[in-house]
Amino acid sequence: MRGLKSASGSPPQQIDISDPRFAKTHPSALLYRDATASNLITITPLETYAGTAAPDRSTIRIGNGGAGYTGIFRTLAEAYLSQMPGSDHRLNIAWISNHSRHSLVALLGGFVDIALTYEPDNEDLAIREGWAGRVGRVFNDHFVIAGPVADHAGLAPSQSNEPGESKLKAALQRLAHAGQAGKAIWHSRGDGSATFTKERELFAAAGVDGVTNNAAWLHMHPLTPYAALQRANTDGAYLLTDRATFLTAQQHDVIGGLRVLVEGGQQLLNPCAAMVRSDVSAETVRFAAWLCGDKARNIVKVYGKNWARRKALFTVPEQEDFADEERLASVRCNITVSIMFKKKPTIKPLSPLRSSDRRKLADQIIADFDLAPLSADDSDSAEKRAEATVARTSLRSSLLPDNVQSARFTTTHGPELKQISGTIYVGSQDGTDSRILWWQIDGRMYPSIYTLWNHPGIVPLLHTPEIVVKKLRGGADLMTPGLARGPPFPKKARKGAVVGVASLERPSVPVSVGVCEIDVSALEQVQGAKGHAMETLHWAGDELWSYSTGARPGQEPPEAIEGWQRATDGDELSVGGLIIDEEDDDEGGGVPVESSAATGNGAPLEFKTPAEGNAQDEDPDEPELSQKEIDEAFRNAFLCSIHQQKTSHPHEANHGLVYPLTQSSVVSSLINPFLPAHTQRQSQQLQIKKTSWKNIRKFLKALDKEKLIKTKEKDGNETTITDVDFNDPALASFKPYRLPKKDTGSFAQAEQATVTSSGGDDAVGQKIEIRTLLKPTRELQPLFASAPQPYYTTAEIGSAVTAYVTAESLVSATNKRLVTLNPTLANAVFDGSGSLDKEVLAKGSVPRDALINRVSKAMSSSYTIVRNGVEAKAKSGKPPKVQITLETRSGNKTVTKVSGLETYFVNPRLLADELRKTCAGATSVEALAGAAKKTEKAVEEVMVQGPQKDAVLKALEKRGVKSAWVEVNDKVKKKGGR
Repeated sequence: MRGLKSASGSPPQQIDISDPRFAKTHPSALLYRDATASNLITITPLETYAGTAAPDRSTIRIGNGGAGYTGIFRTLAEAYLSQMPGSDHRLNIAWISNHSRHSLVALLGGFVDIALTYEPDNEDLAIREGWAGRVGRVFNDHFVIAGPVADHAGLAPSQSNEPGESKLKAALQRLAHAGQAGKAIWHSRGDGSATFTKERELFAAAGVDGVTNNAAWLHMHPLTPYAALQRANTDGAYLLTDRATFLTAQQHDVIGGLRVLVEGGQQLLNPCAAMVRSDVSAETVRFAAWLCGDKARNIVKVYGKNWARRKALFTVPEQEDFADEERLASVRCNITVSIMFKKKPTIKPLSPLRSSDRRKLADQIIADFDLAPLSADDSDSAEKRAEATVARTSLRSSLLPDNVQSARFTTTHGPELKQISGTIYVGSQDGTDSRILWWQIDGRMYPSIYTLWNHPGIVPLLHTPEIVVKKLRGGADLMTPGLARGPPFPKKARKGAVVGVASLERPSVPVSVGVCEIDVSALEQVQGAKGHAMETLHWAGDELWSYSTGARPGQEPPEAIEGWQRATDGDELSVGGLIIDEEDDDEGGGVPVESSAATGNGAPLEFKTPAEGNAQDEDPDEPELSQKEIDEAFRNAFLCSIHQQKTSHPHEANHGLVYPLTQSSVVSSLINPFLPAHTQRQSQQLQIKKTSWKNIRKFLKALDKEKLIKTKEKDGNETTITDVDFNDPALASFKPYRLPKKDTGSFAQAEQATVTSSGGDDAVGQKIEIRTLLKPTRELQPLFASAPQPYYTTAEIGSAVTAYVTAESLVSATNKRLVTLNPTLANAVFDGSGSLDKEVLAKGSVPRDALINRVSKAMSSSYTIVRNGVEAKAKSGKPPKVQITLETRSGNKTVTKVSGLETYFVNPRLLADELRKTCAGATSVEALAGAAKKTEKAVEEVMVQGPQKDAVLKALEKRGVKSAWVEVNDKVKKKGGR
């Protein structure tokens, strides 16, 4: 099932409302109602949903505006088509984008089959005229008033007990007063849409004069609901929008400067009805009736709950408002007026720190953050006392290196701009750039982001969705409802404790530092809770982060940090090579695996699953899992993964497992994909820290006791699997269970997890493709409002720009190749950086091809690597090339080095094995010094004896790496002068 655009890739076709085809069926009064900013009616689909793109299919066309951009029609269409018998599956469902009045006009002209509209008056008019009928209500959308996070007009909800209508009236009156005082602007679409009609109605009811008479603070922007939000975000304006579009734009992270200020109540209800023509086909009636039925409503009421905000976009017709906990205005992130390091502090010159002061300060940090290393007293042996001394010295140097310097600073903090002063401590580890490692205020030490990246486990780590993290990076405090991955939360996250924050998408990378304002560890639930959980002090992106003695930009956060990853998996934490674990008894911390292996009859416990298989459905009566059930779930998940490994790789050595298996790989590949988490509640409970073992290390040791696996200690603080007994009776009697159906497919994840651990080289035969992607700057985003997405190909840029100039009526009347400049194009595209910008601005027009080319050049370049049809995460810049270097060693011996293989999914060690055989020479694989940051996974370099460039190129070609993606540096020829 997929969304299809027109074959030509051109924007949807539009015709004027005066076209005689509209009045041909019935000369409706709808055609002569109030003129709007644009009287162009879209008559071709923006998206078509079908299992296959067969040309002989019939099509049902839905007419609607903003709801289509949320993706709800795709979900509904797929659900409807999937229930049809295979022999009858000859139907397409298309979405044609128009606002409500224009959707009814398109229905009148026969250009849509079902109009989903929000204008009861116009719907009643069509029914009275006899050419249309109302099938029923599909869902309720809800108007909201959104505005800048600072809310200079003071529209945010108060704690008064006034009825909703009074609050709404008072909010609009405050807005008008702020607008007249020059403190606020209002964006109106002015397009005759249901939103514009409601806007005029609300202002009239509030008694606000001048709004419909072009008041100075009223700005007209006839855009789609999604584009209108983007424009308001850019301009810092207030506007009336709908809840569904607001949540969609938030999900796409394009309106970080806006929040919902007013919502709820009968006045802001926006019901959507299904309208059909009187000569409607039987198939169309069936689909329209299905849209108004129970199956569609079951989809509608949960749509959006699996997004970052966990909020439904719509309500079903019977529910005319959201409960308090579902509101958007009550769960916003509060913005502190002045954040400590949002503006550049005044920093005095640095000076070296005396050794005695450094030791005292390091000891203070060790005590404050409970990092006590090995200790010894006079009764211990001399060897143990010496070991304890070395451990403390090592920890001191790790926290405050020998090269640390200090300086006094002053800055402002809090809503009253209180001036505060303190001390920063700047240093570097292992030759990296000198950065601020710590800062001190009123005698208390706070770690910087760089310290957290280099010292996993030094503070408790909280988690929140990525959309909230972006707010934190702007200085917002973390609200209690934004907490994720708990309860339980870290035991040390008590009131007043320094904590770090990471996103759910990158849970091992702290990006913010703050102080708990409540006892987070004691929270038993967060849904419905209110108030601040953490005050944000510092984040990746502020002035403290960007400070550098060498005037270099701040370091970007790494993709993952292994030490923090082990912490999120429930394992021990390590700071400066010292293990910190409240229960460091290797043999304790859990019941034996045998005692929780199965129920009395030896069968796995059955977990409750949703009736429809929806992992997001919540059952308030769903019981809590006992610790025994959680223990059993983890053991069964491991057995299930080994069973699948054995059955899917029957003839490979160790059934495809490559030893040793690290703790993180066991969790990510052999446990998590196989956990029977069929509901969100079960997912929250099935965490390693809730088992009797508490962490993965002790879980593996328990399996070792059972003789199911063999383990070995690595580096003193990690347990690895060195062997699995595939003939163990527990495996022989194990019966696989149904894995949960998640968005990405848990079974697919499980298969991928086991395949990637295979001993065979799965890179051989892979298909690699590099795609160049372009990302619009903030100024260019209005040009892409018709089809918003993070990245665009060159072809998509042309289509988007063409759609924009058409929608804005910028095509020259005398020459279709010329585009007339409007303020957006003049300011965002032709900003003076191009050689011909002055000429274009003087003429006021530009050829369309030149415009598209100029827009493409103004966008930031990125790339993505597609492997076997699966697209990797886009990265900025140009894709790095595989480096082949030929050089002379030990006099006249030539060696060939290969690096940069990881980018193209090539395993360096497996490649070395092949080259050793094909080249009949020794090979080695070592970490390439300086190629990766300390917190990143090492980049490995393969070295093979002899001049083996051709052999390497041939081996890379087998793995889908084209010669154009390889750079050869022959130092032998350069040295010999040939």
